Amino acid sequence: MIERRLDSASTATPSRSVAEVLQSTAALTENVVRGEIRLAVVRAQDQLMAQARRFVFLAMSAVLGLVAFIVLLVAGIMRLSYEADMWLVTLSAGLLVGAVALILFFLTARTNGAES
Repeated sequence: MIERRLDSASTATPSRSVAEVLQSTAALTENVVRGEIRLAVVRAQDQLMAQARRFVFLAMSAVLGLVAFIVLLVAGIMRLSYEADMWLVTLSAGLLVGAVALILFFLTARTNGAES
């Protein structure tokens, strides 16, 4: 029985040569690598789209916040105009907002300078 198996094994011809097996393996490996690259590109595009959506909502909220700030500033100016001249109240509000802007600018410049 053992001899019979050996005889059949020795007479069987391999269906593919080593070169064909290596070519097939190389082709399969190439397909896997291309698939991984496509997957990485799709994931990067998804992350980019998510970041873009977040940025759009952040920009919209910043614009609406600015509009709300301006409306509140005008309301304050209108109310204070009953107590003092309109030009003086408007000048005071402009100077106050400018001072806050300068403070925020210098704080931002200082923290960006410390990080680099």
